[in-house]
Amino acid sequence: MSILPEGNIPIVKYVNKGKATWHQYSHTTPEHLLQLLKRNHALFEILVPSRLFKVYFDVDDKLGLLLRADIKERILKQLPGANINICGHEVENKHSYHITLSNYTLRFEDRWKLQAFCMANEDLGFDATVYSTNRQMKCINQSKPLKHAGVHMEGSTKLSKHLIQYDFDEECIDINTLMFPDIVKAKANAKGPKSQRPDFVADIPVPKPKKRDPNFFFYDAAPLEILNNIPHDNNENKLNHNIIWRIMVWARKQGISFDDFMAWNNQKNKSDEPVNARIARYWGYWSDLDSSPYNVPTSFIEAIYSKFWPSALKSKALRKFRESTRKVDGKEIKDEEYFKMNILNDLTQGKKLYVFIPRKVSNNSIWSVQTFGEYLARQFKWSIGKEIKLYHGDRPAHEFKELVDPDSVWSREEVQVVIANTKITVGVNFSLRNVFDKVYARYEDWVSPRDFFQAIYRVRHPKDNEIVSP
Repeated sequence: MSILPEGNIPIVKYVNKGKATWHQYSHTTPEHLLQLLKRNHALFEILVPSRLFKVYFDVDDKLGLLLRADIKERILKQLPGANINICGHEVENKHSYHITLSNYTLRFEDRWKLQAFCMANEDLGFDATVYSTNRQMKCINQSKPLKHAGVHMEGSTKLSKHLIQYDFDEECIDINTLMFPDIVKAKANAKGPKSQRPDFVADIPVPKPKKRDPNFFFYDAAPLEILNNIPHDNNENKLNHNIIWRIMVWARKQGISFDDFMAWNNQKNKSDEPVNARIARYWGYWSDLDSSPYNVPTSFIEAIYSKFWPSALKSKALRKFRESTRKVDGKEIKDEEYFKMNILNDLTQGKKLYVFIPRKVSNNSIWSVQTFGEYLARQFKWSIGKEIKLYHGDRPAHEFKELVDPDSVWSREEVQVVIANTKITVGVNFSLRNVFDKVYARYEDWVSPRDFFQAIYRVRHPKDNEIVSP
């Protein structure tokens, strides 16, 4: 791999020679490879660990009983809004699928997250073994000699969208923005158990800022102010390159200039690299982002702040929440009936609301996302999916595709109320100002405070800063 020309894709061709199968290794340009893929040449793509990948899956249904729709639903539940491209073959008693998500990106060091997902979903045939170093993955229209070729089935008809290291969508989502609760199980060997792969956010050290502005509030601050408040020096606050690189990607996406970024990124490395050489090195990284689909959302920066300055994320939110639990228009809210009547009163006046309810369904009361949405639909003769947007774990997968761009969906004039639980937390941010009038939030003690505050702050800038709760 060390002599691989930049931009070329390494490939391997399977060749039968007598009873043996030989491997012929080479590399070629993406354009030439796409020409080769029009016919079956038994070509496999070799994944280079240093490169950016599309999220990919290999699914084998050895009984031929599973439905593609079930597989896609399981993917969309974990990776909302994914552009799913499927090639493979379906024969009697066996289905085999090669799946790429052209708008989700993965780095090699984070592949354990997909392994964990596959292990948790092995009932649908997800293969957790396809994330090894220099892995060979079958290309579209290709097969091993005398085997079934993987032909196009769903998604983009462009052959390039089915490759893993080439032709990403213009806007991509980093899987580090999502929560992967299932950890890869440790495997025991003769030397003892292997250590588990920790979450990337958990690897971030705890910085120690020298000064804190008591009036600073993360969600009201400009991107440059947010950047400059992250402790970063050559002493106890030294950050590793992986974290700095991700912060750099975020900073550029936020419109921060290279000079301002380097004014913050002034730590020295262990080799005492000359200042000019270090600036030139980072300028190369910065320039490469012009053509890179890689994206780091603000939620990653939030995770860093939660390590060293959690009050910057919560202090004002807590104050506003506690005040609003006692008063609405000067009147104390004593029970759930008043809470419900305030919501109905606001909706009657034409206000647009965001309502958080922890439970997704309930047979005993209206206090779940589904039952309260159905209750409002009856009261106002509205439709769920049009005037009423509901989000919980049992809703159809296609509804979560909207969450790739909540600004354009929730700001529609027809949308009167959004009701959700913790199904939408980190990664779904409505950033437009003065669109929603108010946020209502129902709390139950089994919901973690962290999830509660993340959920109610999906709408960042309502007209009314109070958050109302019974």
